[in-house]
Amino acid sequence: MDRNPNITKRKAQAMNPARAQKLNKTIVGDYFKKVEQIINELDIKSNPQNLFNMDEKWCRLTIHHQQSVLAQKGTKHVHLVSPEHAENVTIVGCCNAIGNSIPPMIIFKGKRLKPELADNLPPGSIVGMAPRGSMTTELFIEFVRHLARYKGHTLFYLCLMELHVISTMILLKPQMNTT
Repeated sequence: MDRNPNITKRKAQAMNPARAQKLNKTIVGDYFKKVEQIINELDIKSNPQNLFNMDEKWCRLTIHHQQSVLAQKGTKHVHLVSPEHAENVTIVGCCNAIGNSIPPMIIFKGKRLKPELADNLPPGSIVGMAPRGSMTTELFIEFVRHLARYKGHTLFYLCLMELHVISTMILLKPQMNTT
Protein backbone atom coordinates (compact mmCIF):
# COMPACT_ATOMS: atom_id res chain seq x y z
CA MET A 1 0.00 0.00 0.00
CA ASP A 2 2.91 2.34 0.66
CA ARG A 3 4.17 1.85 -2.90
CA ASN A 4 0.69 2.42 -4.39
CA PRO A 5 -1.04 5.32 -2.62
CA ASN A 6 -4.03 5.04 -4.99
CA ILE A 7 -4.89 1.59 -3.65
CA THR A 8 -6.63 1.04 -0.34
CA LYS A 9 -7.88 -1.97 1.55
CA ARG A 10 -11.67 -2.24 1.75
CA LYS A 11 -14.20 -4.79 2.96
CA ALA A 12 -16.09 -6.27 0.03
CA GLN A 13 -19.87 -6.41 0.09
CA ALA A 14 -21.45 -9.69 -0.91
CA MET A 15 -23.44 -9.65 -4.14
CA ASN A 16 -25.45 -12.53 -5.51
CA PRO A 17 -24.50 -13.81 -8.99
CA ALA A 18 -27.78 -12.72 -10.62
CA ARG A 19 -27.28 -9.11 -9.51
CA ALA A 20 -23.62 -9.17 -10.51
CA GLN A 21 -24.60 -10.40 -13.98
CA LYS A 22 -26.92 -7.40 -14.39
CA LEU A 23 -23.93 -5.12 -13.77
CA ASN A 24 -22.18 -6.46 -16.87
CA LYS A 25 -21.16 -3.45 -19.02
CA THR A 26 -22.56 -4.98 -22.23
CA ILE A 27 -25.93 -5.85 -20.65
CA VAL A 28 -26.29 -2.42 -19.03
CA GLY A 29 -25.29 -0.65 -22.26
CA ASP A 30 -27.81 -2.68 -24.28
CA TYR A 31 -30.54 -1.90 -21.74
CA PHE A 32 -29.97 1.85 -21.99
CA LYS A 33 -29.88 1.73 -25.81
CA LYS A 34 -33.32 0.09 -25.76
CA VAL A 35 -34.59 2.66 -23.27
CA GLU A 36 -33.28 5.51 -25.43
CA GLN A 37 -34.88 4.01 -28.55
CA ILE A 38 -38.30 3.80 -26.89
CA ILE A 39 -37.94 7.29 -25.39
CA ASN A 40 -37.24 8.66 -28.88
CA GLU A 41 -40.09 6.69 -30.49
CA LEU A 42 -42.60 7.98 -27.93
CA ASP A 43 -41.15 11.51 -27.88
CA ILE A 44 -40.81 11.29 -24.12
CA LYS A 45 -37.89 13.75 -24.01
CA SER A 46 -40.38 16.53 -24.70
CA ASN A 47 -42.90 14.92 -22.30
CA PRO A 48 -40.86 13.84 -19.25
CA GLN A 49 -44.03 13.59 -17.18
CA ASN A 50 -44.74 10.38 -19.14
CA LEU A 51 -41.54 8.62 -18.02
CA PHE A 52 -42.05 6.74 -14.77
CA ASN A 53 -39.64 4.77 -12.63
CA MET A 54 -41.02 2.07 -10.37
CA ASP A 55 -39.02 0.35 -7.66
CA GLU A 56 -39.80 -1.99 -4.82
CA LYS A 57 -38.03 -2.09 -1.50
CA TRP A 58 -38.34 -4.96 0.94
CA CYS A 59 -38.11 -3.91 4.55
CA ARG A 60 -38.80 -5.19 7.99
CA LEU A 61 -41.09 -3.27 10.29
CA THR A 62 -40.28 -3.74 13.92
CA ILE A 63 -40.49 -1.61 17.02
CA HIS A 64 -37.39 -1.49 19.16
CA HIS A 65 -37.79 -0.45 22.78
CA GLN A 66 -34.55 -0.13 24.68
CA GLN A 67 -35.37 -1.09 28.23
CA SER A 68 -33.53 -0.34 31.43
CA VAL A 69 -32.59 -3.42 33.44
CA LEU A 70 -30.70 -4.04 36.66
CA ALA A 71 -27.20 -5.47 36.26
CA GLN A 72 -24.11 -5.98 38.38
CA LYS A 73 -21.77 -2.97 38.50
CA GLY A 74 -18.98 -3.24 35.98
CA THR A 75 -21.02 -5.28 33.50
CA LYS A 76 -20.40 -3.89 30.02
CA HIS A 77 -22.92 -5.78 27.90
CA VAL A 78 -26.43 -6.49 29.10
CA HIS A 79 -28.70 -8.41 26.75
CA LEU A 80 -32.43 -8.86 26.86
CA VAL A 81 -34.07 -11.57 24.79
CA SER A 82 -37.20 -10.21 23.20
CA PRO A 83 -39.74 -11.91 21.00
CA GLU A 84 -39.56 -11.24 17.28
CA HIS A 85 -42.57 -9.21 16.21
CA ALA A 86 -41.19 -7.93 12.92
CA GLU A 87 -43.39 -7.74 9.86
CA ASN A 88 -41.88 -8.17 6.40
CA VAL A 89 -43.35 -5.77 3.86
CA THR A 90 -42.57 -4.56 0.36
CA ILE A 91 -43.00 -0.90 -0.48
CA VAL A 92 -43.56 -0.14 -4.17
CA GLY A 93 -42.90 3.45 -5.15
CA CYS A 94 -43.18 5.24 -8.47
CA CYS A 95 -42.35 8.73 -9.69
CA ASN A 96 -41.94 10.42 -13.04
CA ALA A 97 -39.00 12.27 -14.57
CA ILE A 98 -40.24 15.66 -13.35
CA GLY A 99 -40.43 14.46 -9.76
CA ASN A 100 -44.14 13.77 -9.31
CA SER A 101 -44.78 10.65 -7.28
CA ILE A 102 -47.86 8.54 -6.78
CA PRO A 103 -48.98 7.06 -3.47
CA PRO A 104 -47.16 3.80 -2.74
CA MET A 105 -48.36 0.23 -2.73
CA ILE A 106 -47.57 -1.65 0.48
CA ILE A 107 -47.46 -5.44 0.18
CA PHE A 108 -47.87 -7.44 3.37
CA LYS A 109 -47.21 -11.13 3.86
CA GLY A 110 -50.44 -13.09 4.21
CA LYS A 111 -53.63 -14.13 2.48
CA ARG A 112 -56.43 -11.98 3.90
CA LEU A 113 -56.39 -8.21 3.74
CA LYS A 114 -57.05 -6.66 7.13
CA PRO A 115 -58.53 -3.14 6.89
CA GLU A 116 -56.32 -1.88 9.73
CA LEU A 117 -53.20 -2.46 7.59
CA ALA A 118 -54.13 0.67 5.63
CA ASP A 119 -54.28 2.81 8.78
CA ASN A 120 -51.81 5.72 8.85
CA LEU A 121 -50.63 5.23 5.26
CA PRO A 122 -50.29 8.23 2.93
CA PRO A 123 -53.60 9.17 1.27
CA GLY A 124 -54.25 7.18 -1.90
CA SER A 125 -51.92 4.32 -0.92
CA ILE A 126 -53.01 0.81 -1.78
CA VAL A 127 -52.39 -2.36 0.20
CA GLY A 128 -51.78 -5.80 -1.25
CA MET A 129 -51.34 -9.24 0.25
CA ALA A 130 -48.97 -11.93 -1.03
CA PRO A 131 -47.85 -15.29 0.35
CA ARG A 132 -44.24 -14.11 0.64
CA GLY A 133 -44.91 -10.40 1.06
CA SER A 134 -43.38 -9.53 -2.32
CA MET A 135 -44.60 -8.54 -5.78
CA THR A 136 -46.67 -11.05 -7.74
CA THR A 137 -48.12 -10.86 -11.26
CA GLU A 138 -51.57 -10.05 -9.89
CA LEU A 139 -50.23 -7.30 -7.63
CA PHE A 140 -48.17 -5.85 -10.48
CA ILE A 141 -51.31 -5.58 -12.63
CA GLU A 142 -53.07 -3.89 -9.70
CA PHE A 143 -50.15 -1.46 -9.37
CA VAL A 144 -50.28 -0.63 -13.10
CA ARG A 145 -53.98 0.21 -12.70
CA HIS A 146 -53.07 2.32 -9.66
CA LEU A 147 -50.44 4.16 -11.74
CA ALA A 148 -52.96 4.73 -14.56
CA ARG A 149 -55.22 6.64 -12.14
CA TYR A 150 -52.45 9.18 -11.47
CA LYS A 151 -50.61 9.48 -14.78
CA GLY A 152 -52.99 11.81 -16.60
CA HIS A 153 -54.64 11.45 -19.97
CA THR A 154 -51.69 10.59 -22.21
CA LEU A 155 -52.02 7.82 -24.76
CA PHE A 156 -48.56 6.32 -24.16
CA TYR A 157 -46.25 6.34 -21.23
CA LEU A 158 -43.17 4.40 -20.28
CA CYS A 159 -42.67 2.73 -16.93
CA LEU A 160 -39.17 1.55 -16.11
CA MET A 161 -38.85 -0.98 -13.36
CA GLU A 162 -36.39 -3.37 -11.89
CA LEU A 163 -37.66 -6.51 -10.22
CA HIS A 164 -35.36 -8.96 -8.53
CA VAL A 165 -34.87 -11.23 -11.52
CA ILE A 166 -34.54 -9.05 -14.60
CA SER A 167 -34.53 -5.41 -15.63
CA THR A 168 -37.50 -4.86 -17.89
CA MET A 169 -39.14 -2.08 -19.84
CA ILE A 170 -42.89 -2.14 -20.02
CA LEU A 171 -44.86 -0.10 -22.49
CA LEU A 172 -48.35 0.60 -21.28
CA LYS A 173 -51.20 1.74 -23.49
CA PRO A 174 -54.36 2.71 -21.62
CA GLN A 175 -57.70 1.83 -23.13
CA MET A 176 -59.40 4.66 -24.93
CA ASN A 177 -62.74 5.65 -23.44
CA THR A 178 -65.35 6.24 -26.09
CA THR A 179 -68.63 7.74 -25.00
